[in-house]
Amino acid sequence: MNAIKINVGASTTREAITKRVRGTINSMFSESLCFQVALACATREPESVLGFILPHSFSKSAIHKKSELKLTLSEWKQIFHYNKSPAASKKAVVVCESREFVEQSNLIENAFKLTLHEQEQSSMWKKPWHRLVLYIALHVEFSDEAITSCLGSIIKQDQRRIEDLVNKIDDVGMDTLPLANSLEAVSDVIICC
Repeated sequence: MNAIKINVGASTTREAITKRVRGTINSMFSESLCFQVALACATREPESVLGFILPHSFSKSAIHKKSELKLTLSEWKQIFHYNKSPAASKKAVVVCESREFVEQSNLIENAFKLTLHEQEQSSMWKKPWHRLVLYIALHVEFSDEAITSCLGSIIKQDQRRIEDLVNKIDDVGMDTLPLANSLEAVSDVIICC
C-alpha cells in the first residue's frame, strides 16, 4: 500500500512540474524536457545548462522565470528519495560510463569516501540512477538536503570533503555536458516510471 502512495505522489508531482513548465515556457515541451528545465532551474548556475538544453529564446525565458520553474525541495524529496530505485535506462548507463561522468564520479567517491563504504549507500552507488541523482544533488540550490534525501544518511567525517566539493563546483563552475546529460537521463527514467 505504501509503494502505491509513493508512486501516485511522484506521478502527481511529475504532472505538476510538466504543467508548470508548459504553462510558463512552451505548451509543446515533452514531459522529459519539462523535467529537465525544472531541474536545471534548481541548480546554482542554471544559465549554462538551460542554454545547452533549450533553444536560445526559450532559454532566456526560462532564466528570466527560473524561480517559478525550478524544482522545489519538496518535489525533489518526492521524486528522488533514497528508497526509490527505478531500473536504469540505457541512456543512464551510457551517461555513467562516459569519460566526462567518470571524472565526476571519481570526485564524488573521494568526497563521500566513508559514506559510500556503508552497506546501503554502497549498494545504491553501484546503480546508475543513484550515481546520476547524487551528481545532480551536488549542483542544486538545496544541495545539503538533496544529498541527504537521495542517500539516506551521510557519515559525519565526510561532511567537510562534501562541502569542499560543492565549493569547488561553485568556484570552477559546473561541467555543463555531464550535468545536462545527467538531467536528460534522469528525466527520461522518471517519465517512464
